[in-house]
Amino acid sequence: MASNFLIPTISVMPVGYDCAVSVPLGPVGRSMNGGSGRAAYYCRVYQNGAEVWADEVPCEFQAGKAVTPESLGFVLDRSILPADDRPGYIEMAFLADDGQAAFSDTMMPSFYVVYLADGKKSFFSDSALKFASPPIIAQIAEYRQYVETCPVVRIDRDRDLAESLYLINPFSLPIKARVVTHDGRRIGGIKITPMSVTVVPLAEFLEPGEDSWVGQIQITATNRLIPYIAQHRLSDPLTISDFEHLEAFRGEATHLPAFQLLRQRIGRALANHGFGYVIGR
Repeated sequence: MASNFLIPTISVMPVGYDCAVSVPLGPVGRSMNGGSGRAAYYCRVYQNGAEVWADEVPCEFQAGKAVTPESLGFVLDRSILPADDRPGYIEMAFLADDGQAAFSDTMMPSFYVVYLADGKKSFFSDSALKFASPPIIAQIAEYRQYVETCPVVRIDRDRDLAESLYLINPFSLPIKARVVTHDGRRIGGIKITPMSVTVVPLAEFLEPGEDSWVGQIQITATNRLIPYIAQHRLSDPLTISDFEHLEAFRGEATHLPAFQLLRQRIGRALANHGFGYVIGR
Protein backbone atom coordinates (compact mmCIF):
# COMPACT_ATOMS: atom_id res chain seq x y z
CA MET A 1 0.00 0.00 0.00
CA ALA A 2 1.38 3.40 -1.00
CA SER A 3 1.99 5.96 1.74
CA ASN A 4 3.04 9.58 2.09
CA PHE A 5 5.39 8.86 5.02
CA LEU A 6 7.84 6.41 6.51
CA ILE A 7 7.01 5.24 10.03
CA PRO A 8 8.80 7.47 12.57
CA THR A 9 11.59 6.00 14.67
CA ILE A 10 12.37 6.84 18.29
CA SER A 11 15.76 7.04 20.01
CA VAL A 12 16.76 8.10 23.52
CA MET A 13 18.67 11.34 24.10
CA PRO A 14 20.31 10.88 27.50
CA VAL A 15 21.56 13.77 29.60
CA GLY A 16 25.19 14.74 29.02
CA TYR A 17 25.74 13.01 25.65
CA ASP A 18 25.97 14.24 22.09
CA CYS A 19 24.04 12.07 19.64
CA ALA A 20 25.59 11.33 16.24
CA VAL A 21 23.03 10.31 13.63
CA SER A 22 23.70 8.95 10.14
CA VAL A 23 20.58 8.11 8.15
CA PRO A 24 21.04 5.70 5.19
CA LEU A 25 19.34 7.38 2.23
CA GLY A 26 19.69 4.53 -0.26
CA PRO A 27 16.87 2.43 1.26
CA VAL A 28 14.65 5.54 1.39
CA GLY A 29 15.11 6.14 -2.34
CA ARG A 30 14.45 2.50 -3.16
CA SER A 31 11.22 2.62 -1.14
CA MET A 32 9.83 5.42 -3.34
CA ASN A 33 7.52 4.55 -6.22
CA GLY A 34 9.74 4.34 -9.28
CA GLY A 35 12.77 5.15 -7.12
CA SER A 36 12.35 8.89 -7.71
CA GLY A 37 10.67 11.73 -5.89
CA ARG A 38 11.00 14.38 -3.20
CA ALA A 39 10.56 14.03 0.54
CA ALA A 40 11.49 15.89 3.70
CA TYR A 41 13.46 14.27 6.49
CA TYR A 42 12.47 15.61 9.88
CA CYS A 43 14.13 15.28 13.25
CA ARG A 44 12.53 16.48 16.49
CA VAL A 45 13.69 16.31 20.10
CA TYR A 46 11.16 16.16 22.95
CA GLN A 47 11.67 16.54 26.68
CA ASN A 48 9.09 16.71 29.48
CA GLY A 49 6.16 16.95 27.08
CA ALA A 50 7.57 19.74 24.91
CA GLU A 51 9.37 19.93 21.61
CA VAL A 52 12.76 21.48 22.41
CA TRP A 53 14.43 21.26 18.99
CA ALA A 54 13.43 20.53 15.40
CA ASP A 55 14.98 20.49 11.95
CA GLU A 56 13.87 19.50 8.46
CA VAL A 57 15.99 18.57 5.43
CA PRO A 58 14.52 18.41 1.90
CA CYS A 59 15.67 15.33 0.00
CA GLU A 60 15.46 14.41 -3.69
CA PHE A 61 15.85 10.90 -5.09
CA GLN A 62 16.40 9.67 -8.62
CA ALA A 63 16.63 6.05 -9.76
CA GLY A 64 16.68 4.89 -6.14
CA LYS A 65 19.61 7.11 -5.15
CA ALA A 66 19.84 10.29 -3.13
CA VAL A 67 20.63 13.34 -5.27
CA THR A 68 20.45 16.13 -2.69
CA PRO A 69 21.82 15.64 -0.17
CA GLU A 70 23.96 12.65 -1.14
CA SER A 71 24.32 11.73 2.54
CA LEU A 72 22.57 12.71 5.75
CA GLY A 73 24.63 12.79 8.93
CA PHE A 74 24.75 15.23 11.84
CA VAL A 75 25.36 15.54 15.59
CA LEU A 76 22.72 16.62 18.09
CA ASP A 77 24.58 18.60 20.75
CA ARG A 78 23.83 17.77 24.38
CA SER A 79 22.98 21.45 24.97
CA ILE A 80 19.70 20.92 23.07
CA LEU A 81 18.25 19.57 26.31
CA PRO A 82 17.54 22.27 28.91
CA ALA A 83 19.83 22.16 31.92
CA ASP A 84 18.14 19.59 34.14
CA ASP A 85 18.46 15.88 34.81
CA ARG A 86 15.62 14.70 32.56
CA PRO A 87 16.49 12.86 29.33
CA GLY A 88 14.68 13.45 26.07
CA TYR A 89 13.97 11.45 22.97
CA ILE A 90 14.53 11.88 19.24
CA GLU A 91 11.80 11.30 16.66
CA MET A 92 12.81 10.92 13.02
CA ALA A 93 10.82 10.24 9.83
CA PHE A 94 10.37 11.08 6.15
CA LEU A 95 7.34 12.86 4.66
CA ALA A 96 6.66 12.98 0.92
CA ASP A 97 6.24 16.38 -0.73
CA ASP A 98 2.69 17.71 -0.99
CA GLY A 99 1.26 14.71 0.85
CA GLN A 100 1.68 12.47 -2.18
CA ALA A 101 1.59 8.68 -1.67
CA ALA A 102 5.18 8.43 -2.87
CA PHE A 103 6.39 5.49 -0.78
CA SER A 104 5.68 1.86 -1.65
CA ASP A 105 7.13 0.71 1.69
CA THR A 106 6.45 2.45 5.00
CA MET A 107 9.43 1.13 6.99
CA MET A 108 12.25 3.48 7.94
CA PRO A 109 15.71 2.03 7.23
CA SER A 110 17.56 0.60 10.21
CA PHE A 111 20.39 2.66 11.67
CA TYR A 112 22.17 3.35 14.95
CA VAL A 113 22.60 6.48 17.03
CA VAL A 114 26.10 6.91 18.50
CA TYR A 115 26.40 8.58 21.92
CA LEU A 116 29.51 10.64 22.71
CA ALA A 117 30.76 12.46 25.81
CA ASP A 118 34.17 13.77 26.84
CA GLY A 119 35.94 11.45 29.24
CA LYS A 120 33.25 8.77 28.96
CA LYS A 121 32.90 5.57 26.96
CA SER A 122 31.09 5.97 23.65
CA PHE A 123 28.24 3.57 22.90
CA PHE A 124 25.50 3.14 20.33
CA SER A 125 21.90 2.02 20.18
CA ASP A 126 19.38 1.19 17.50
CA SER A 127 16.09 3.04 17.01
CA ALA A 128 12.56 1.70 17.54
CA LEU A 129 9.44 2.16 15.46
CA LYS A 130 7.02 4.64 17.04
CA PHE A 131 4.08 2.49 15.92
CA ALA A 132 3.21 -0.36 13.52
CA SER A 133 5.89 -2.69 14.93
CA PRO A 134 4.97 -6.21 13.71
CA PRO A 135 6.12 -8.04 16.89
CA ILE A 136 4.11 -5.68 19.12
CA ILE A 137 1.03 -5.99 16.90
CA ALA A 138 1.26 -9.79 17.05
CA GLN A 139 1.81 -9.64 20.81
CA ILE A 140 -1.28 -7.54 21.53
CA ALA A 141 -3.38 -9.70 19.20
CA GLU A 142 -2.27 -12.86 21.00
CA TYR A 143 -2.07 -11.78 24.66
CA ARG A 144 -4.22 -8.59 24.80
CA GLN A 145 -1.38 -7.08 26.83
CA TYR A 146 1.79 -5.11 26.23
CA VAL A 147 4.72 -7.04 27.73
CA GLU A 148 8.48 -6.68 27.30
CA THR A 149 11.36 -8.33 29.09
CA CYS A 150 15.08 -8.23 29.76
CA PRO A 151 16.56 -11.69 30.39
CA VAL A 152 19.58 -10.61 32.47
CA VAL A 153 19.86 -7.63 34.83
CA ARG A 154 22.77 -7.22 37.24
CA ILE A 155 23.11 -4.82 40.16
CA ASP A 156 26.38 -4.92 42.13
CA ARG A 157 27.44 -2.40 44.80
CA ASP A 158 31.01 -3.70 45.01
CA ARG A 159 31.54 -3.27 41.26
CA ASP A 160 29.69 0.07 41.13
CA LEU A 161 27.36 -1.49 38.55
CA ALA A 162 23.68 -0.74 38.05
CA GLU A 163 21.03 -0.62 35.34
CA SER A 164 18.05 1.63 34.68
CA LEU A 165 15.06 1.51 32.38
CA TYR A 166 14.41 4.44 30.06
CA LEU A 167 10.68 4.33 29.29
CA ILE A 168 9.65 6.59 26.40
CA ASN A 169 6.07 7.71 25.87
CA PRO A 170 5.94 9.46 22.46
CA PHE A 171 2.13 9.60 22.50
CA SER A 172 -0.44 12.16 23.66
CA LEU A 173 -1.87 10.23 26.63
CA PRO A 174 -0.14 9.18 29.89
CA ILE A 175 0.93 5.56 30.36
CA LYS A 176 1.14 3.57 33.58
CA ALA A 177 3.64 0.74 33.94
CA ARG A 178 5.07 -1.72 36.42
CA VAL A 179 8.21 -3.85 36.52
CA VAL A 180 8.34 -7.30 38.16
CA THR A 181 11.18 -9.77 38.57
CA HIS A 182 11.43 -13.54 38.37
CA ASP A 183 11.67 -13.71 42.19
CA GLY A 184 8.67 -11.52 42.97
CA ARG A 185 10.21 -8.07 43.41
CA ARG A 186 8.33 -5.21 41.81
CA ILE A 187 8.31 -1.52 41.06
CA GLY A 188 4.78 -0.27 40.53
CA GLY A 189 3.01 3.01 40.08
CA ILE A 190 5.29 4.15 37.26
CA LYS A 191 3.73 7.00 35.26
CA ILE A 192 5.14 8.16 31.95
CA THR A 193 3.62 11.49 30.95
CA PRO A 194 3.01 12.28 27.25
CA MET A 195 6.02 13.01 25.06
CA SER A 196 8.52 12.34 27.83
CA VAL A 197 10.99 9.82 29.22
CA THR A 198 10.82 8.26 32.68
CA VAL A 199 13.96 6.68 34.15
CA VAL A 200 13.40 3.71 36.48
CA PRO A 201 16.52 2.82 38.56
CA LEU A 202 16.59 -0.95 38.93
CA ALA A 203 18.84 -0.62 41.99
CA GLU A 204 15.50 -0.24 43.80
CA PHE A 205 15.27 -4.03 43.61
CA LEU A 206 18.08 -4.36 46.15
CA GLU A 207 16.71 -5.23 49.55
CA PRO A 208 18.25 -3.93 52.82
CA GLY A 209 21.60 -5.60 53.37
CA GLU A 210 21.92 -6.86 49.79
CA ASP A 211 25.02 -5.91 47.82
CA SER A 212 24.09 -7.57 44.52
CA TRP A 213 21.18 -9.00 42.59
CA VAL A 214 20.95 -10.82 39.25
CA GLY A 215 17.68 -11.69 37.58
CA GLN A 216 15.10 -11.21 34.88
CA ILE A 217 12.54 -8.42 34.62
CA GLN A 218 9.19 -8.05 32.91
CA ILE A 219 7.46 -4.76 32.03
CA THR A 220 3.71 -4.40 31.55
CA ALA A 221 1.95 -1.16 30.70
CA THR A 222 -1.43 0.30 29.80
CA ASN A 223 -0.15 1.14 26.32
CA ARG A 224 2.83 0.40 24.15
CA LEU A 225 6.08 2.02 25.36
CA ILE A 226 9.49 2.43 23.77
CA PRO A 227 11.72 0.84 26.45
CA TYR A 228 15.51 0.80 26.65
CA ILE A 229 17.82 -0.42 29.40
CA ALA A 230 21.03 1.40 30.30
CA GLN A 231 24.05 -0.11 32.05
CA HIS A 232 25.80 2.53 34.15
CA ARG A 233 27.73 3.25 37.32
CA LEU A 234 25.71 2.84 40.49
CA SER A 235 27.42 5.94 41.89
CA ASP A 236 26.80 7.98 38.73
CA PRO A 237 23.78 6.96 36.59
CA LEU A 238 24.84 9.47 33.91
CA THR A 239 28.04 7.53 33.19
CA ILE A 240 26.57 4.98 30.81
CA SER A 241 28.44 2.03 29.32
CA ASP A 242 25.72 0.50 27.14
CA PHE A 243 22.18 1.05 25.91
CA GLU A 244 20.01 -1.84 24.71
CA HIS A 245 16.45 -2.40 23.58
CA LEU A 246 14.28 -4.92 25.40
CA GLU A 247 12.61 -8.03 23.99
CA ALA A 248 8.89 -8.20 23.29
CA PHE A 249 6.85 -11.26 24.20
CA ARG A 250 6.12 -12.41 20.67
CA GLY A 251 2.73 -13.59 19.50
CA GLU A 252 3.80 -15.30 16.28
CA ALA A 253 3.02 -18.97 15.84
CA THR A 254 5.92 -21.30 16.73
CA HIS A 255 4.52 -24.34 14.90
CA LEU A 256 3.35 -24.90 11.32
CA PRO A 257 1.00 -27.48 9.83
CA ALA A 258 3.00 -30.49 8.64
CA PHE A 259 2.12 -30.01 4.96
CA GLN A 260 3.10 -26.32 5.01
CA LEU A 261 6.39 -27.18 6.70
CA LEU A 262 7.07 -29.84 4.03
CA ARG A 263 6.37 -27.32 1.25
CA GLN A 264 8.80 -24.83 2.77
CA ARG A 265 11.56 -27.43 3.08
CA ILE A 266 11.09 -28.53 -0.52
CA GLY A 267 11.12 -24.89 -1.63
CA ARG A 268 14.38 -24.18 0.20
CA ALA A 269 15.96 -27.30 -1.28
CA LEU A 270 14.97 -26.25 -4.80
CA ALA A 271 16.27 -22.72 -4.23
CA ASN A 272 19.58 -24.03 -2.89
CA HIS A 273 20.02 -26.09 -6.06
CA GLY A 274 19.53 -23.09 -8.31
CA PHE A 275 15.95 -23.56 -9.41
CA GLY A 276 15.15 -20.05 -8.20
CA TYR A 277 11.50 -20.62 -7.34
CA VAL A 278 10.46 -21.14 -3.74
CA ILE A 279 7.18 -22.98 -3.20
CA GLY A 280 4.82 -21.31 -0.77
CA ARG A 281 6.10 -17.74 -1.08
